[in-house]
Amino acid sequence: MRLITNDIEKLAMRTAYAAHDGQYGKDGLPYILHPIAVNDLIDHTPVTLTETEQIYTHAAALLHDIVEDTDVTISDLQLRFPKQITDAVALLTHEKNITYVDYILALCNSQNKIAIAVKIADLTHNLSRCIGKSDYRNLEKRYRNALKTIKTQCNNFITDKKKG
Repeated sequence: MRLITNDIEKLAMRTAYAAHDGQYGKDGLPYILHPIAVNDLIDHTPVTLTETEQIYTHAAALLHDIVEDTDVTISDLQLRFPKQITDAVALLTHEKNITYVDYILALCNSQNKIAIAVKIADLTHNLSRCIGKSDYRNLEKRYRNALKTIKTQCNNFITDKKKG
């Protein structure tokens, strides 16, 4: 697990813990483990980020499901976090009346590097939980297609870190 040392990320962690308290994933584990895992994957995404963007991206990773899955609103978050973080969380919130494909395309069209880095980490973590499980094949396909779309549509700031 990545060590959280700055005040913004600490606040995001406390906020996420409080909001997701008592929630459990389909696997029976505390739901907070998912945002923590997404946070841990941020440094491995192919999105080029400044130092400040990295801090904001880690905070957004911890908060990425908070509006969608709890009673916390974007307005609540705007009282506590910088605009760059709340804008990213708003983009990461999948509204029920929007198809998943349109949601991913809107995210790409935003060109918001923070939101896109979090979504790549989120999809990567979600994929790791469903690979090889027959009842998750449709989700696996959905996540793979979303990753492919993001990497194609957002290639102006996505780098292949393996090539260095």
